[in-house]
Amino acid sequence: MAAHHAPFSPSKLPRLLACPFSANFEHKESDRPSSTYAQRGIDLHKLLADYILSRTPLPSTLPNEDKEAVQYCIQYLNSLPRPASSLVEYPVHLNDLCYGTVDYVHILPDHAYVIDWKFGIGIKVNINEQLFAYALAVLPHIPHVRSLTLQIVQPAFDHCPSQRITLTDLLQYKQRVLDPFFRRIQSTDPSEWPINPSPSTCRFCKGKMECPSYKKTADKLAKKVFAQFRQPVISFDNWTQEEIETYLDHRSFFNEFFKELHNFYLTKLISGEWKSEHYTTTTRRLPRKWTDETTASKWLLSHLSEDRVWKRTLISPTQAERLVKSLPSDLIYQPTKIALKKVKKDS
Repeated sequence: MAAHHAPFSPSKLPRLLACPFSANFEHKESDRPSSTYAQRGIDLHKLLADYILSRTPLPSTLPNEDKEAVQYCIQYLNSLPRPASSLVEYPVHLNDLCYGTVDYVHILPDHAYVIDWKFGIGIKVNINEQLFAYALAVLPHIPHVRSLTLQIVQPAFDHCPSQRITLTDLLQYKQRVLDPFFRRIQSTDPSEWPINPSPSTCRFCKGKMECPSYKKTADKLAKKVFAQFRQPVISFDNWTQEEIETYLDHRSFFNEFFKELHNFYLTKLISGEWKSEHYTTTTRRLPRKWTDETTASKWLLSHLSEDRVWKRTLISPTQAERLVKSLPSDLIYQPTKIALKKVKKDS
């Protein structure tokens, strides 16, 4: 793994391509301690890598949810053809600005799977610029392949999107998208890099609360959306459809804005940098957890029957298909949920 964070690391590339200026805040991200969720991802990546490289058993103290996540990835690997070789947690270098560590490359005689393990539980992740960058960066290490499968494996959602791409198409993507982008970045002062705040680009940017353009965007949207806000809101019955749609258009931006504003303010209070007569901090109790599941299970089994201590869950249809290849259609149904979706209009 690289000794320090790349200014335009593959994992951040979807955001940085849309808003290059946000790369100026990357040092702030590396200086921050890992969140609980980020640390969980780091730990599970290491456990999975250890298993692939040396069949190291998973720790008995690993929480069931984490154990199932790693086992899900192992099941996926077992569904693939036997590899000629593989790369595990392998450092790769696209250029002087973009480098990182690819999770796993499953190498066949003329094809390779470039796989990114996603242990997040917040949002589904689909194929994006990150995997394209990893695939391009790994090419020098697999010069014999003629096609690749870009693969995401996200256990929490039973979600494994993939995209097969030829070597020709991959290199054309580099020439069309990445090469012009990095030429522009390398020839421009960082203070002049394009800045494009939006709900998608700002969501995971740790510097947005210090970004003047983000604040201007929030102020501008607030004035536009809340200009005719009626106090008090007793009923929506007398609101027009157009007024409601105006609010819905910007819902995700403001949801994220207030969440980040809350976290930023809370951090200032906790650090003691700010004092307030209006707000204070409080500790809320979260659901209790076992300090050690192995010890807890032994104690519980001495008092309760095994079927009351352990819960067994059926594997998902996606997991089953990897093991038996084909399932009877009457065993499966596809749940659906009706939700709002913004209509895209032709420009």
